Amino acid sequence: MIRDYHVHSNYSDGDLMWKMLGAAEDAGVEEIGFADHCNVSPQEEMKKQKAENGMNLDITADRRRKGIRRMRKEFDIEVYDAVEIDYIPTEEDEIDGFLEEQGFDYVIGSVHHLDGHPVMWDRPYKRMSDEEKEKMVDRYIELFEDMVSSGLFDIAAHIDVFARNSELRDHVAPEHYQRIVDALTGSDITPEINAGRVLGSYGEIHPHPELLQLLREQDIQFTLGSDSHTPENLKKRTEFLREFIREEGIDPVSPHN
Repeated sequence: MIRDYHVHSNYSDGDLMWKMLGAAEDAGVEEIGFADHCNVSPQEEMKKQKAENGMNLDITADRRRKGIRRMRKEFDIEVYDAVEIDYIPTEEDEIDGFLEEQGFDYVIGSVHHLDGHPVMWDRPYKRMSDEEKEKMVDRYIELFEDMVSSGLFDIAAHIDVFARNSELRDHVAPEHYQRIVDALTGSDITPEINAGRVLGSYGEIHPHPELLQLLREQDIQFTLGSDSHTPENLKKRTEFLREFIREEGIDPVSPHN
C-alpha cells in the first residue's frame, strides 16, 4: 500500500485533478491528498506573488472542494481535501482564521521564504557572503521551530528544504539538524518523507538521510508525500517512495488518524 499526502493540482501549480488521480490509480496509490499551495498574507508583495503564480486557494477552496467530491465518486482512491500553507510567524492569526473557516482534512505547513527570499531559489543568495548564507540557514531553523510550536499544522513539509538550494546546503551544520530534531520531538506535527527532488539535481529525499536517521533515533513517525505537480512525476516518485520505505523498514502514518 502506498499513500501520498502531498500532491498539487491546477488549483495551485499542478495539473488537473483527474489526471493526477489517474496517475495515482495506475501507480497503486490507495490514499491521496490534494494539498495545494496557499498563502493568506496581507502583505502586498505576497499578494502580488500569489496573483502572478495563480496560487489562490484562499479564493477557490470551495470550488476545489466540489471537484474533490466529484473525483471521489469517479476514482477508487481515498481522496483528501488538504492544503499546504506558507508559514509566516507574524501572520498566525490570519492563518488560524482561514483554517478554522475552511476545515480542511489536514494542513501541511511550509517555510518557503527567508526574509522575503524564496528559500528554494539559488539566485537571491548568489551574491551573499558565506556568513550571510549561514544566517539564512539559521533563519530557516528559527522559522521552522516557530512553525512547529504554532500548533497550526498537522504535517511539516520538506523539513530541510534549504538543502535543495545549492547556495545554502554547504552551510548546514550538525546543530541545525539537531534543532530540527529537538523541535519535532514530542510535538503534534508529523514530518513527511518528501520525494520532491529525488529525480532532480539534488537527488535526495527530505529529510536528508543523515537527518532522517537522527529523527528515527527519536522514534519520530513520518507521512509520505511525493510533492508531485504532474502525473508523470507522481508515478515515478510514488514508486521511489514505495521502494524506499520497504528498504528502510519505515511504516508511514496517516495525518487524519
